[in-house]
Amino acid sequence: METSMTLNNLGAQLFASGEVKKAEKKFKEAIKQDETNVTAANNLGFLYAATGDHEKAIAYYHQALATNSGSATVHLNLGNAYGAKGDFDLAVKHLQKSLEIDVTNVMALEGLAKIFQLTNNFEWAENLYRKVIEIDTANTDYPFQLGLVLAAQKKYADAFEVFQTMLARDAAQPAVLTQIGIVLLMKEDFGSSIEYLRAALAFEPENEHARYHLSLVYLITGHKDNALKELRRILLINPDHVKAGTDLAVLLLSDNLAKEALPLLEHVAEKSGSEKALLYKALALKQLGKAKQATLILTTLAKRNSAYGQKAKEMLG
Repeated sequence: METSMTLNNLGAQLFASGEVKKAEKKFKEAIKQDETNVTAANNLGFLYAATGDHEKAIAYYHQALATNSGSATVHLNLGNAYGAKGDFDLAVKHLQKSLEIDVTNVMALEGLAKIFQLTNNFEWAENLYRKVIEIDTANTDYPFQLGLVLAAQKKYADAFEVFQTMLARDAAQPAVLTQIGIVLLMKEDFGSSIEYLRAALAFEPENEHARYHLSLVYLITGHKDNALKELRRILLINPDHVKAGTDLAVLLLSDNLAKEALPLLEHVAEKSGSEKALLYKALALKQLGKAKQATLILTTLAKRNSAYGQKAKEMLG
């Protein structure tokens, strides 16, 4: 008869080879034979987390902790599962516990940094990313994320320095070039911003993020035709790009081209429920002489407690 740990090891091998269902069965057999098998419970939790079933993952992680509450790995995995589920308070609790047990746990530091980044606690995220970078100097994603959280705090000079350091190591990084272009846009260095965004697009022509921000720079600097060109190019790449579709429609409306703008706004509103798209859809309908339909949209929008709801009220008078 195979031991509980042998069954666990078989499950791990099956999971590594992509045979998830067979792996699940082996892990369950291992736990049935020995309910205190922490490794098997943790592995089964990891399997469920990997397949998106975070509730089951959490249950098995807790089962593992019932036997060994001092496992840094299980607390790490449980924290990540709570984070994926959107329960950030419990995620932080378990990730911090993992760090208490193992102060050099890079993955726990990274997990905490990402949660603080997601919840707009950028200063805490910055401090954690700096710690992670000290421990793991080879991972290029950490300085990239650090640059993002610095920019989110409007520490543009610091963000620029971080991104430039990354480029010095490898110039062929379109994502980094894009972020430098965005930082320079925020600093109102429009000429340099255009240079970096174009450089990003030279490496990656279908980089929607770079192309969208390039369209913004063109708009700000009065190059409307160039902005229109970039927005149309984005929609060829991704017809569902909400911001590009809306911005293009707004520009068309400014030229009294409501007939061309309306389908764009209808598509964006249908795909995303964007209140901005709905408001401008009403404006397009007004331009086309369809006042009754426009009023109906504005009346519905005016019931919402939002900035665009308030604008709709003002338009209704």
